[in-house]
Amino acid sequence: MALSRRNIHIVQVLLLLFLISLTVVILWPFQKALDRSMLEFRHQLIGYLEGKIGRSITYGSISPAIFRHLEIRDMEILDPGTPGEALLSIRKLRITYNIFDIFSEEPLQAVREIRFENTAISFDMQQDEDLYRLVMELAAAPQQEFFGEDLHEGLVVSGRNLRLHYRDDSHQTWIDHLFFDIRRENEDFSIEVRGDVGYSDSRTDAPFGAFESYLSVSGGMSLSGSRGEFSFLMRDIQSSLFDLPRITFFVDYSPERVQVRKIQDREPFDLEMEYDPVVGRVRLGFIGEDFRPAGFFTPRGSLADYDPWFDAVLSGNAEAAFNLDLADLDYRGDLLLTCPEANCRSFLTDELDFTGTPGALH
Repeated sequence: MALSRRNIHIVQVLLLLFLISLTVVILWPFQKALDRSMLEFRHQLIGYLEGKIGRSITYGSISPAIFRHLEIRDMEILDPGTPGEALLSIRKLRITYNIFDIFSEEPLQAVREIRFENTAISFDMQQDEDLYRLVMELAAAPQQEFFGEDLHEGLVVSGRNLRLHYRDDSHQTWIDHLFFDIRRENEDFSIEVRGDVGYSDSRTDAPFGAFESYLSVSGGMSLSGSRGEFSFLMRDIQSSLFDLPRITFFVDYSPERVQVRKIQDREPFDLEMEYDPVVGRVRLGFIGEDFRPAGFFTPRGSLADYDPWFDAVLSGNAEAAFNLDLADLDYRGDLLLTCPEANCRSFLTDELDFTGTPGALH
């Protein structure tokens, strides 16, 4: 006999209640286990960070987004010399994790990304001595110690919309709108950084008083940091001495050599610097063909007085080598100079062929 509509509704309600009860019975132990694992995960994570920096950490709140990430807000690294005083404040730290690894015997392996967000950090050399020591300790330590065996080998450390500001007497250096990613890839780190950098010197007699530019850095280095390759793009450069639309350098370094080359543009010249740390020797090299400096950059300040020289057209090559230990300079060159201004033609001939060793410089 067919069920009445009323009986069908009763069966549906009973079935729904059964499913709800079954879900509660199944999920309640899971939720309890998840809460315990998350609590242990948070304790281990904070303890790990405190152990690496050697300072105590406090925070305002931790907001977990189940299955995705933790958000630690108003985190403070305390000054060991002044109990209760914050050495460094971080507005928001986001920890992304793999939920399945939370239940493992090593829950720190669950961490996939540590991200700093919307934080401004100011550092005064005269006042923040302990912060300076902390930065130097972290910089001197091998990076693989931070990306240690306790953490997942694919860990990413990143930053979004940060501001760093450094002051030392009359000098200020800063980077705004800082975004960065540091990824471990097998035996190397992959690094990407971008932001707006600046520098200023408040002294009235400073030869180089101001500099601002957009900066983008990409490349990689070994886990020890002893070897690496990076490209540095600077765009919209404005300074007290010159303005420059764009320039890119490639940097290749190792214990045996540091090399810097200008790359990725159509300018009719090449510029290279090489440093040999074993013998303390720096070499600068230039090769150009119909290169006109005034077409490459705009002189400002005291350099503007030499406008006629920058309007000259230069072809040829030149090289200078300086020994840092002996203060000794060698140089040579073969250049063809075409200068449209009479006041610079009167000082130089059209062809310059030179070589020399002026001896020790004092």
